[in-house]
Amino acid sequence: MKFIISYLFIFIAFTSFSQDLIIRLDSSKIFCNILKEDSSTIYFKAKKGDDVVEQSIKKLEVLSYSNSKAIVQKQIKQSDSLSLVKKKSALENDSLVFISRAKFRYKGKIYSAYGLPKIMEENSEEQLDMKKAKNNLYGGLIFATSGGALLGTAMADLVNNQQESAFQLGGFGLGLILIAIPFDFLYKKHSQHAVKLFNSKHKIACLPPVKLGIASKGLGFSLTF
Repeated sequence: MKFIISYLFIFIAFTSFSQDLIIRLDSSKIFCNILKEDSSTIYFKAKKGDDVVEQSIKKLEVLSYSNSKAIVQKQIKQSDSLSLVKKKSALENDSLVFISRAKFRYKGKIYSAYGLPKIMEENSEEQLDMKKAKNNLYGGLIFATSGGALLGTAMADLVNNQQESAFQLGGFGLGLILIAIPFDFLYKKHSQHAVKLFNSKHKIACLPPVKLGIASKGLGFSLTF
């Protein structure tokens, strides 16, 4: 009876320690605890006689092996990466982002540069910036469209051998297009600043509340999620 009990204790101790498995090329098995590995060798602890000692084996001698620690670490990394993807997706969804030159997305909805000020706080800095951006976009479109139309007419006159009017119209058209360039620059400047301000305020508003309290080792702050 004592022998059976002793054997059970030895078996339990051995199996609780031996959580990893190495299978040699000859199909013999080593129940062990893998400590680390490099490109050529596996280092492990295993029973040798009555003692548990550190050993190593060349990977060339190994058919296969399982490392429970590596599996757990891999699962943790996958879980962390999925969590980061979810957080990034949520952040992008809650942020105001450009999807084209004059279109924006916020919380799954598409807004034009003209409609965007409506979702911003009344008379806030970002709303005033966006209104300036909208006016510059509108002005730039007027000058660019008019200049393009005059250039088109100039090309038609040139084809009809009306060179004098073609050069005049072409000059006016080119001048209007050049005037549109500063409007476009100001639109980009104000719209980018408005988006930056809107997102910074939104992220601050989404932070968890901070509480002041007494910790076990003194005064501390608490974040409530």
